[in-house]
Amino acid sequence: MARILVIDDDGQTRDILREILTPRRHTLVEAPDRKEGVESYANSPADLVITDIVMPEEDSLEGIQETGVQNFLDKPFNATDLAAAVDQALAG
Repeated sequence: MARILVIDDDGQTRDILREILTPRRHTLVEAPDRKEGVESYANSPADLVITDIVMPEEDSLEGIQETGVQNFLDKPFNATDLAAAVDQALAG
């Protein structure tokens, strides 16, 4: 079971991610913006971060490139592709 931080300004997307990942026994921590996500990560680091790259008033792509990206999924994504990407990222 992994701790996954989800950063996305769209509540519906966060709901979908929760529906897909929670049954896989992952613990999700959600943040509606980068600032809250960074604070959450600083308080309790996650095993994996899933973030939207297009959010209002933020240059998300620049911030992501600074941290090192392992994978991208285009929206809309399907549950199978998401689960495979999460498994691959957590494996290593």
